[in-house]
Amino acid sequence: MTEYIQVGFTKTSAYDLNPSHFQLDGTTISVSGAFNSGETFPTSPVVSQLFLHTPTGRKILYQYDGSAWRALASLGPMTLYVDKTNGTDDLNYGHGTTTSAFQTVAYAVTFSQIPSRNDYNVTINLTGEEYNESVYIVGAQTNIYINGQFSTVDSLTATGGSAGTATAAPYVSGTFSANAYNQKLIKFTSGVNNGLTYIVGQTTTTAIYFSPSPLTPLVAAPANGDTYLILDWATTIYKLWVQNSPCLVACANISFTTPGPFGTVYNFRGASNLVNCKSATNGAVSTYVNDNAYTQAINSLFVSTSNVAVYIIDALYAGGNCDISGGLIAGYGSGSNNMGIRAALNGGAIVRGVEITGCVWGVYSDSGGYIDYFTRGLYSFIHGNATYGSRATGGSSKIIHNSYVVYGKKLDGSADANGTDSSANATSFSWIG
Repeated sequence: MTEYIQVGFTKTSAYDLNPSHFQLDGTTISVSGAFNSGETFPTSPVVSQLFLHTPTGRKILYQYDGSAWRALASLGPMTLYVDKTNGTDDLNYGHGTTTSAFQTVAYAVTFSQIPSRNDYNVTINLTGEEYNESVYIVGAQTNIYINGQFSTVDSLTATGGSAGTATAAPYVSGTFSANAYNQKLIKFTSGVNNGLTYIVGQTTTTAIYFSPSPLTPLVAAPANGDTYLILDWATTIYKLWVQNSPCLVACANISFTTPGPFGTVYNFRGASNLVNCKSATNGAVSTYVNDNAYTQAINSLFVSTSNVAVYIIDALYAGGNCDISGGLIAGYGSGSNNMGIRAALNGGAIVRGVEITGCVWGVYSDSGGYIDYFTRGLYSFIHGNATYGSRATGGSSKIIHNSYVVYGKKLDGSADANGTDSSANATSFSWIG
């Protein structure tokens, strides 16, 4: 197929898709006139040749630079697929599932697939497999949504339950083995809560308890006969690194498993979103938010055995920020670095409806850090932390809205004391209130 296009240097962000005219923001293309389009690339291109690649789910304008095709701009939203077992990392793939998919996540997020000139969202769907790779997204110029998959552990039917209150966690009733579903997910598949998914914090012999985000609360109490699934993460990735990205990088239903020096999820001067995700490490920081970055985590699980589960810090004093809404933060180690959340050096976090347990320090604000527990309707549960539930110390650190926390109780209301519930070091002008 032959298209016709006028190409030149323009200073505009508009895209005119009339075949007789095309405007590309900030990019000079030296070729004008006729060019081809299709689902597969020409086999014998010439230097500066243009080609509009149009497989299912994407439309990208490329130019051949003499050795490779260079992506210039996306002309619409795109959906990409990755299948570790059946996919192929080649420009002609990625447009469908199984053998039509890419093979690696890293290939899908390169500028070959996602051009730097892009005004449209990109969705990347992953199979439920273990991707033994680190994914680096640097300078994203469009919103990127990466979706994983779950595996089903159990399919169950509720005998009743509770929607919870501000100070009492919601639950579904039934007969269970104690602790059987801890740190798994519960997803309702019928009734008024159909589709809602949460992290399981506690399983007793009669109930499954969870901590919903105030952004996605239960509609009503689970009813007798409501069906639901217990899920685990089927899609795992070693590590996600987001850097210098003005647009959003959003991940859903993915477990990040292998840390580098800055955790399994690292956000440096970027914007990221985690929904129903897991970030777990053994001996290293789990999730790191640094230097004017912003991360929102909704109904997610963070685990670190002997270090910080969520670390918000900014040595350059530009302010890293994190919004943790619903879910569970757990520690199973010892030592002074084992903290559920640490905010330092102008780093700050909003913590809403989160369970924080098993750490040496549940929440730690130091060197000018700040924590805000303010919530609308659902309190956080901070229990079973060896030294402090909440501690502010050094450099006028702050923890505010402390009254929106239930200290020293598990989700089922049973006692599970912290060493000390909350404390501030007044000599460093730190405070809790």
